[in-house]
Amino acid sequence: MELMQISKDNFIDTTNEENIKKYQENLNNIIRDTKEKGFIDKYVIIRNDDFFPNDYEWILNCKCTYGEYQKLVAWRKFNNSSRSLKDFIQKIFKSKAKEEKESVQQEDLYLFYPVHFRSTKHFTVNTPLGLTGEYNGVSSRRTFTIIDDINNFLSSGYGYSLSERDAYLDITHESLKISDKAIILLSIDDYNKLKHDEKMMATLSQRQLIVYKGDSSVTINMLLSEKGILPFRTEFQYDDELKQIISESLKKKCKEYSLYYDHCHGGTPSELHFTSYLDCFDNSSLETLSEFI
Repeated sequence: MELMQISKDNFIDTTNEENIKKYQENLNNIIRDTKEKGFIDKYVIIRNDDFFPNDYEWILNCKCTYGEYQKLVAWRKFNNSSRSLKDFIQKIFKSKAKEEKESVQQEDLYLFYPVHFRSTKHFTVNTPLGLTGEYNGVSSRRTFTIIDDINNFLSSGYGYSLSERDAYLDITHESLKISDKAIILLSIDDYNKLKHDEKMMATLSQRQLIVYKGDSSVTINMLLSEKGILPFRTEFQYDDELKQIISESLKKKCKEYSLYYDHCHGGTPSELHFTSYLDCFDNSSLETLSEFI
């Protein structure tokens, strides 16, 4: 199977017409090859994150590991219908409204919270997060995208569920090592923000770093296609034959490693994985807000 190289000097331009043609040709060749074989044999896990993993290990999200600024006051103006909020903010900023009905202009208030506790770490498989909107409500527009071989995930012994749109494992007992094969994707805008950070650039240089221009989902799929990996979701719909091959291959992999297939982490009570309940017992963010007040 012949594949076209799309990345050049560790850069991918998704808007380039030649690159788009190469991508389409690669994809056609991989689809044809996959249908002839009747199964999938190349898998990667993909994660978008604003926090770069220290020492190239995915670690627990909790008050002891990461924090982030969150807007405490989301309203610039308010009236009598939000009197309790108004009173609270006035006490903080010592605002003096002349009349009770007067709208008060306030500055946004940011508080450094611990990140929400999560006992699991989530990935997609051969799939850009940006193409899983019917399932994932999280934003795919995050600074770092890391594409890695799936073997560490599968052999960890802590896996719960596997599907193209969500693969997750327990992270409370052990971190998940990122392999030497991992690739880091940065948008050209994010790269320009970070390129003068010597410490960060030294860290990023420990793996292959690819900078891209254009759409992140297309970038991921272009990169997978040049490596002979079938993207499980693209900008267009696959036919039923290919969808069947993808789902059956994933189910076989789940059976091999004793994983659920496509088990929701959130959703209705009947769909919830038990870790969704477990995560609710840690109230670090609410406790921080209470202490601040």
